[in-house]
Amino acid sequence: MRCAFWFLLALHLSNLEAQDSLLLIREVPFEVPLADSAMAHLPDIQLIAKAGQDGLLIRWAPTNPVVWQMGIRFGYRLERQILEEGVSFEQASFVPVTMSPVKPWPLDNWQAIVNEQTPYTATAAMAIYGASNAGNGFVNQAHDQENRMGFNLLAADFDRQAAEASGLFYLEKDTSANTYGLYRIFIYDPVSGYRSDTTYQVIGYQTPLMNPGPQMLAPVEDEHTIQVRWEGSNPGYSGYWIERSTDDLHFERLNQQPFINAITDLRPDNDEIIYLDSLTENGVAYYYRVIGIDAFAEESLPSRSVKATGVDRTSPHAPDELVIREMTDHSLVLNWQLDNPSDDLAGFRVYTSKTADGDFTLLSEGLLEPGAREFRDLLPDLQNTNYYYVSAIDQNGNEAASPVQYAITADNLPPQAPVNLEYQIDSIGRLLIKWDAPADRDIRGYLIHYANEPQGPYAVVPGAYLTNTFFVDSVNLHTLTEHLYFYVIAVDWSYNASKASEILAVKKPDRIPPAPAIFTGYFAGVDTISLSWLPGASEDVQAVHLERREQGGEWRRLDRFSDQISPFLDTDISEGITYEYRLITEDDDGNRTIAEKTLTLTAQHTFFLPDIADFRVQLEKETATLTWVYPNADRFMFILYRSVKDEPLETYQLLNGITRWQDVDIKRRTDYTYAIKAKAKDGRESKLIAITTH
Repeated sequence: MRCAFWFLLALHLSNLEAQDSLLLIREVPFEVPLADSAMAHLPDIQLIAKAGQDGLLIRWAPTNPVVWQMGIRFGYRLERQILEEGVSFEQASFVPVTMSPVKPWPLDNWQAIVNEQTPYTATAAMAIYGASNAGNGFVNQAHDQENRMGFNLLAADFDRQAAEASGLFYLEKDTSANTYGLYRIFIYDPVSGYRSDTTYQVIGYQTPLMNPGPQMLAPVEDEHTIQVRWEGSNPGYSGYWIERSTDDLHFERLNQQPFINAITDLRPDNDEIIYLDSLTENGVAYYYRVIGIDAFAEESLPSRSVKATGVDRTSPHAPDELVIREMTDHSLVLNWQLDNPSDDLAGFRVYTSKTADGDFTLLSEGLLEPGAREFRDLLPDLQNTNYYYVSAIDQNGNEAASPVQYAITADNLPPQAPVNLEYQIDSIGRLLIKWDAPADRDIRGYLIHYANEPQGPYAVVPGAYLTNTFFVDSVNLHTLTEHLYFYVIAVDWSYNASKASEILAVKKPDRIPPAPAIFTGYFAGVDTISLSWLPGASEDVQAVHLERREQGGEWRRLDRFSDQISPFLDTDISEGITYEYRLITEDDDGNRTIAEKTLTLTAQHTFFLPDIADFRVQLEKETATLTWVYPNADRFMFILYRSVKDEPLETYQLLNGITRWQDVDIKRRTDYTYAIKAKAKDGRESKLIAITTH
């Protein structure tokens, strides 16, 4: 499984490039086999390997300062067990790879590799041998050890000589083909008895390949700044080189030291790595690519290049002196000034809202010309305060807004009258009147006027203005008048009243049900039942509904008839089933009368039952299996006949409600004839079906 461990490094910006923080966290990836995926802690030592041109490169790293100190003191024991085909693990023993434990070089030996061109060897030497100024406090000493270990491991990642001199690297030159080794590494001191965890890793030499470049993400373009972004979720690299080009061919390196991804409490994840490149000029296209540095101080292939350009984010000068005037048609005209307009001014936008601090919406369509200083709102809100501001927009989309101004309109024009009045009224006098609102946007409400005669006099329904386009009331049905008359007036927020709508005549409902319809004839056949009737004698009969049910079932409507006399053929019937029919008479006011008398009819049966289908006989040794198909077989008895050879058929079995039966009383090489028919409880039978076996 893959494990990753993190080291906190307190680094000076003069030595390493990091962004916005002196506290850096470095992720060094190591792949190690773990005996138990649920173990709660990392092993003391992490071990990785990689094929190189000179042999097998082996790196290791302690996971805490205590193990780091023990490694410096006692050295690391690296051993190998050769894994060969046909040789078991028990038979192969571990052999030391080095004559003695791998330790850091003595301080005097470092002089040969420490110079101004190798800063990481000096860093590693200072981490191991440098004097401590942490004081006597336990916490200070612990922090000092953590920092020293971090410096040492970082230097080993970026300089192979530093890794080798620190006792954290070994070059395995024995790269025999098709031979894999199980390596293990640990720290052991026989005198003190100290022993670290043992880390195991199966390592084999393969053809050296360069590491693939980091996966680039889309860059973020800003003013004089480009965020170069790439994926960091795959912990394969300890540092990065960032390169830039103007032609995507010739690249120059931007950082003098490897770039290390900074992870702090404000940015705890490593999914995305960002490098900030400062630009002297906007509008110039650059190409960026990134090269990774792994724990063996080897560089990856360059990543794919990404293109980015610095963009202008500076807002233009904002409009000022915004003035709003109301015109005679209640439109509002906005005028503004703009002193010293920006050279890249693209135009203006006008925004509006119902409140000063509310959500402003774009009012103007598209961009107004850079020379525009006026805009007319043809449809302001006439009953509310209108708030506006004007924004200047430059060619890069940067926007600067004027101060917000407001205007209140004056209204002397009445609204249009309501139209399309219609009503609904039920049998108990509940009335609903609806209408379409006028196109005016400043309607305060509506007044309802009513009368018993079309000529009036009309009275106003008392109460507040109706704010909806409907009116609900209860009508007294116990009067001599058959109609009521209504009209509606609209009133705006300036109390201007519209003309009256057209008069709506409301017919009161008829509460007397119609006379019932009666059946006049019928005929019950096998496939159909024929019915005829006469509607009720009432003049306002509008329809007759025919309903049917099986005895004891729910009523179901068959059809609705508006003719005076309507014969009807009911074909959706089953033979032998008894049906009950009734008539419901409906008048033009929706009153209904259900006839007290119903008509009960039974569909006739056919003389013969349906034939038995798919009658088969299957012979197996001294058994004959008979099968057949019959709908609703459990309701019928089946009479089975049999004859032997040329003898006449005789009744053989009476089978109730089954479609399969076995005859075990048969002889081989004997011909049998079987016949079968169905019989119902009412005595009807199907035709005889016969089959002969051979």
